[in-house]
Amino acid sequence: VSRCYEGIKLESEIQNSIMTRYFYYLLANVYVAVGLGSIATSLNEIVSSPTSILTILGSSLPSFSIYFTNFVVIKTCTGIPLEMLRVFPLLDIARVSMCINKKTVTRR
Repeated sequence: VSRCYEGIKLESEIQNSIMTRYFYYLLANVYVAVGLGSIATSLNEIVSSPTSILTILGSSLPSFSIYFTNFVVIKTCTGIPLEMLRVFPLLDIARVSMCINKKTVTRR
């Protein structure tokens, strides 16, 4: 999409564009999830007294700090190490090294 639609030619700029869009998607996803979660949990109170919506949301939003803490811990402990491990290139190297004859292969 970046190469054809946006006209970006360099691979590094394409990756930068994709990661920027992915970051904004994750940011919007987290804030929408928390916002809808806080509204859903306090919907009864909001319907009964709509004039105090800000105080109701102000008291229910801090309860979602556990969600952010869990999100950061899980992303740090599992997501980042798995991305750094690069499983598929590792499997590709293992597959190639198993299939070649090491006596006939020359080093570069």
